[in-house]
Amino acid sequence: MLNITFNDLLKSNTSPKTLHQIVNYLRETDTDVEDLNLEKIIDAIGFQDFLDDCLPSYLGHEKEFRLFAIWVIDQAQSPLEDIRLRDILDVARRFANGQATEDELIIAKVRAGDIVKKSFHSNNLFFTDLAMAVETCTFNLKNWPSYPVRSAVFYTHRINNMEDLKKEFIRIFG
Repeated sequence: MLNITFNDLLKSNTSPKTLHQIVNYLRETDTDVEDLNLEKIIDAIGFQDFLDDCLPSYLGHEKEFRLFAIWVIDQAQSPLEDIRLRDILDVARRFANGQATEDELIIAKVRAGDIVKKSFHSNNLFFTDLAMAVETCTFNLKNWPSYPVRSAVFYTHRINNMEDLKKEFIRIFG
């Protein structure tokens, strides 16, 4: 569960624009600051803006964020058609669950990077986006564990239903 208070947002790198949107939401809905929660913040500023502006301030939750990002990609193409991407995603999933080593994750990241580079020449925007989303799941970012979530949602937004992703995110983390 992601607990957040308005003071947490003030202390983090949340933009003034986002803070203003949240304050306006509180006024318009007659919501008390103490009642602010994840769902209300997302309602106030939108899911993508939450991922871009608020989620990076959350440290920890590395496993949950990585597994949610993998779930997002699974929703974009199920089953994942390209076996290379499916194998890379499997390494990221096993890493999140403590069943793969950091070396295996690094090798998967290199393989994903190669696929991304080659995909730019394929003229298949959906495949390139999917490959980039898979690649972000192989990043080991202790200082920005939410990056795979943000990237997976961004790179699959042409394929996935954003409302479904938002509901699942709130269900898991709210």
